Amino acid sequence: MIEHGVTVDDSAPTTAQPVPAPALVPTHTRRPPTSREIVLVAYPVKKNFTVRKPSGDSSYDVPSGFEMLHFDLEHMFEVALDGTGIDPENVWWELSFDPADQVNEYTISQVSFTCRPEYTRDPFGVRITFEEDGMTKRYGYRPGLDFPEGGGGVGTGPCELHSIAFDLRIRMDTAIEEGYRFDGPWMFRFVEDPHSGKLLEAFSAASWTKPKRWRVAPQ
Repeated sequence: MIEHGVTVDDSAPTTAQPVPAPALVPTHTRRPPTSREIVLVAYPVKKNFTVRKPSGDSSYDVPSGFEMLHFDLEHMFEVALDGTGIDPENVWWELSFDPADQVNEYTISQVSFTCRPEYTRDPFGVRITFEEDGMTKRYGYRPGLDFPEGGGGVGTGPCELHSIAFDLRIRMDTAIEEGYRFDGPWMFRFVEDPHSGKLLEAFSAASWTKPKRWRVAPQ
Protein backbone atom coordinates (compact mmCIF):
# COMPACT_ATOMS: atom_id res chain seq x y z
CA MET A 1 0.00 0.00 0.00
CA ILE A 2 1.32 3.44 -0.91
CA GLU A 3 1.06 6.26 1.62
CA HIS A 4 2.70 9.68 1.32
CA GLY A 5 4.95 8.43 -1.50
CA VAL A 6 6.22 5.35 0.35
CA THR A 7 5.18 1.73 0.55
CA VAL A 8 3.64 0.60 3.81
CA ASP A 9 4.78 -2.87 4.86
CA ASP A 10 1.63 -4.41 6.34
CA SER A 11 3.57 -7.38 7.67
CA ALA A 12 5.70 -5.22 9.93
CA PRO A 13 4.62 -4.11 13.41
CA THR A 14 1.92 -1.46 13.18
CA THR A 15 3.24 0.88 15.80
CA ALA A 16 6.37 3.02 15.83
CA GLN A 17 8.83 2.86 18.68
CA PRO A 18 7.87 5.25 21.50
CA VAL A 19 9.90 8.42 21.37
CA PRO A 20 10.48 10.64 24.41
CA ALA A 21 8.61 13.93 24.12
CA PRO A 22 10.52 16.68 25.90
CA ALA A 23 7.68 19.10 25.20
CA LEU A 24 6.08 18.10 28.51
CA VAL A 25 8.91 17.91 31.04
CA PRO A 26 9.54 19.31 34.50
CA THR A 27 10.00 23.05 34.71
CA HIS A 28 13.48 22.77 36.21
CA THR A 29 14.83 21.52 32.88
CA ARG A 30 13.72 24.68 31.05
CA ARG A 31 15.81 27.73 30.24
CA PRO A 32 15.19 30.22 33.07
CA PRO A 33 13.37 33.41 32.07
CA THR A 34 15.39 36.56 31.57
CA SER A 35 14.69 39.77 33.47
CA ARG A 36 12.67 41.06 30.51
CA GLU A 37 10.40 38.05 30.30
CA ILE A 38 7.06 37.62 32.01
CA VAL A 39 6.06 34.41 33.76
CA LEU A 40 2.36 33.68 34.15
CA VAL A 41 1.64 31.00 36.75
CA ALA A 42 -1.92 29.63 36.72
CA TYR A 43 -3.48 27.51 39.45
CA PRO A 44 -6.47 25.92 37.69
CA VAL A 45 -7.70 24.04 40.77
CA LYS A 46 -7.53 27.14 42.97
CA LYS A 47 -8.89 29.35 40.15
CA ASN A 48 -6.27 32.07 40.41
CA PHE A 49 -3.06 33.08 38.74
CA THR A 50 0.07 35.08 39.48
CA VAL A 51 2.02 37.36 37.14
CA ARG A 52 5.75 37.60 37.79
CA LYS A 53 7.40 40.71 36.36
CA PRO A 54 10.68 42.46 37.18
CA SER A 55 8.58 44.96 39.15
CA GLY A 56 7.15 42.22 41.36
CA ASP A 57 4.38 39.63 41.58
CA SER A 58 0.66 40.31 41.20
CA SER A 59 -2.11 37.80 41.92
CA TYR A 60 -5.55 37.65 40.35
CA ASP A 61 -8.62 35.55 41.04
CA VAL A 62 -10.92 34.17 38.38
CA PRO A 63 -14.36 35.75 38.92
CA SER A 64 -16.93 33.60 40.69
CA GLY A 65 -19.16 31.69 38.29
CA PHE A 66 -16.54 31.50 35.52
CA GLU A 67 -14.83 28.26 34.52
CA MET A 68 -11.14 28.27 33.70
CA LEU A 69 -11.23 27.38 30.02
CA HIS A 70 -8.46 27.67 27.49
CA PHE A 71 -9.84 31.00 26.44
CA ASP A 72 -9.49 32.38 29.95
CA LEU A 73 -5.82 32.47 29.00
CA GLU A 74 -6.60 35.39 26.73
CA HIS A 75 -7.55 37.49 29.76
CA MET A 76 -4.57 36.21 31.75
CA PHE A 77 -2.17 37.19 28.97
CA GLU A 78 -3.72 40.66 28.70
CA VAL A 79 -3.16 41.17 32.43
CA ALA A 80 0.41 39.87 32.21
CA LEU A 81 1.30 42.14 29.27
CA ASP A 82 -0.32 45.26 30.71
CA GLY A 83 2.22 48.07 30.87
CA THR A 84 4.98 46.13 29.11
CA GLY A 85 4.53 47.58 25.64
CA ILE A 86 4.36 44.07 24.17
CA ASP A 87 1.63 43.60 21.56
CA PRO A 88 -0.76 40.95 22.96
CA GLU A 89 -1.72 39.75 19.47
CA ASN A 90 0.27 36.72 18.34
CA VAL A 91 2.85 36.88 21.14
CA TRP A 92 4.21 33.41 21.95
CA TRP A 93 4.15 31.85 25.42
CA GLU A 94 6.01 28.73 26.51
CA LEU A 95 4.09 26.11 28.49
CA SER A 96 5.77 24.27 31.34
CA PHE A 97 4.66 22.32 34.38
CA ASP A 98 6.06 19.93 36.93
CA PRO A 99 4.59 16.40 36.79
CA ALA A 100 4.69 16.44 40.59
CA ASP A 101 1.88 19.02 40.42
CA GLN A 102 -0.34 16.67 38.42
CA VAL A 103 -3.40 15.88 40.52
CA ASN A 104 -4.67 13.11 38.25
CA GLU A 105 -4.68 12.10 34.59
CA TYR A 106 -6.54 15.26 33.62
CA THR A 107 -5.68 17.90 36.17
CA ILE A 108 -2.53 19.89 36.94
CA SER A 109 -2.55 22.09 40.01
CA GLN A 110 -0.02 24.55 38.56
CA VAL A 111 1.06 25.49 35.05
CA SER A 112 3.42 28.26 33.96
CA PHE A 113 3.56 30.28 30.76
CA THR A 114 6.68 32.31 29.98
CA CYS A 115 6.44 35.15 27.48
CA ARG A 116 8.86 34.58 24.58
CA PRO A 117 8.38 37.59 22.27
CA GLU A 118 11.59 36.67 20.42
CA TYR A 119 10.34 33.18 19.49
CA THR A 120 10.01 32.31 15.80
CA ARG A 121 8.03 29.23 14.87
CA ASP A 122 10.17 26.42 13.51
CA PRO A 123 9.29 25.39 9.94
CA PHE A 124 8.80 21.76 11.01
CA GLY A 125 6.72 20.49 13.89
CA VAL A 126 3.20 19.79 15.12
CA ARG A 127 0.50 22.45 15.37
CA ILE A 128 -2.73 22.11 17.34
CA THR A 129 -5.56 24.62 17.36
CA PHE A 130 -8.27 24.99 20.00
CA GLU A 131 -11.37 26.77 18.72
CA GLU A 132 -13.92 28.57 20.86
CA ASP A 133 -16.69 26.13 19.96
CA GLY A 134 -14.65 23.18 21.28
CA MET A 135 -13.15 21.88 18.03
CA THR A 136 -9.52 20.74 18.26
CA LYS A 137 -7.47 20.19 15.10
CA ARG A 138 -3.94 18.88 14.55
CA TYR A 139 -1.53 19.62 11.69
CA GLY A 140 1.90 18.17 10.94
CA TYR A 141 4.68 20.09 9.20
CA ARG A 142 7.62 18.12 7.84
CA PRO A 143 10.09 18.23 4.95
CA GLY A 144 8.86 17.06 1.57
CA LEU A 145 5.23 18.08 2.02
CA ASP A 146 3.79 20.90 -0.08
CA PHE A 147 0.94 21.26 2.39
CA PRO A 148 0.65 20.41 6.09
CA GLU A 149 -0.88 17.06 6.83
CA GLY A 150 -4.12 17.50 8.74
CA GLY A 151 -5.22 15.22 11.53
CA GLY A 152 -8.88 16.17 11.31
CA GLY A 153 -10.99 17.80 13.99
CA VAL A 154 -12.12 16.46 17.33
CA GLY A 155 -15.15 18.05 18.96
CA THR A 156 -15.09 17.82 22.75
CA GLY A 157 -16.80 20.98 23.88
CA PRO A 158 -14.77 23.85 25.35
CA CYS A 159 -11.67 22.36 26.99
CA GLU A 160 -10.75 23.37 30.52
CA LEU A 161 -7.35 24.85 31.24
CA HIS A 162 -6.52 22.21 33.83
CA SER A 163 -6.74 19.48 31.17
CA ILE A 164 -4.33 21.18 28.78
CA ALA A 165 -1.46 18.72 29.27
CA PHE A 166 -3.82 15.77 28.82
CA ASP A 167 -5.20 17.29 25.60
CA LEU A 168 -1.70 17.80 24.23
CA ARG A 169 -0.52 14.34 25.29
CA ILE A 170 -3.37 12.70 23.36
CA ARG A 171 -2.37 14.57 20.17
CA MET A 172 1.33 13.92 20.81
CA ASP A 173 0.82 10.17 21.08
CA THR A 174 -0.82 10.15 17.65
CA ALA A 175 1.94 12.29 16.15
CA ILE A 176 4.65 10.05 17.62
CA GLU A 177 3.00 6.99 16.08
CA GLU A 178 3.13 8.77 12.74
CA GLY A 179 6.88 9.31 13.03
CA TYR A 180 7.26 12.69 14.75
CA ARG A 181 9.91 13.25 17.43
CA PHE A 182 9.23 16.29 19.58
CA ASP A 183 12.22 18.61 19.88
CA GLY A 184 10.95 21.57 21.86
CA PRO A 185 8.44 22.84 24.41
CA TRP A 186 4.86 23.68 23.53
CA MET A 187 4.39 27.30 22.53
CA PHE A 188 1.03 29.12 22.58
CA ARG A 189 -0.47 32.23 21.05
CA PHE A 190 -3.88 33.61 20.15
CA VAL A 191 -4.49 34.16 16.44
CA GLU A 192 -7.42 35.35 14.36
CA ASP A 193 -8.39 32.69 11.84
CA PRO A 194 -10.51 33.82 8.86
CA HIS A 195 -12.65 30.67 9.06
CA SER A 196 -12.71 29.76 12.75
CA GLY A 197 -12.44 33.16 14.43
CA LYS A 198 -10.04 33.68 17.32
CA LEU A 199 -8.38 30.48 18.40
CA LEU A 200 -5.57 29.28 20.61
CA GLU A 201 -2.66 27.91 18.58
CA ALA A 202 -0.18 25.49 20.11
CA PHE A 203 3.04 24.55 18.34
CA SER A 204 6.00 22.33 19.17
CA ALA A 205 9.06 21.92 17.00
CA ALA A 206 9.31 18.30 15.90
CA SER A 207 11.42 16.21 13.56
CA TRP A 208 9.88 13.59 11.31
CA THR A 209 11.52 10.17 11.21
CA LYS A 210 10.20 7.43 8.96
CA PRO A 211 8.38 4.84 11.11
CA LYS A 212 9.88 1.34 11.01
CA ARG A 213 6.76 -0.07 9.38
CA TRP A 214 7.47 2.10 6.30
CA ARG A 215 10.05 1.33 3.62
CA VAL A 216 11.04 3.23 0.51
CA ALA A 217 8.92 2.33 -2.51
CA PRO A 218 10.92 0.53 -5.23
CA GLN A 219 11.67 2.60 -8.34
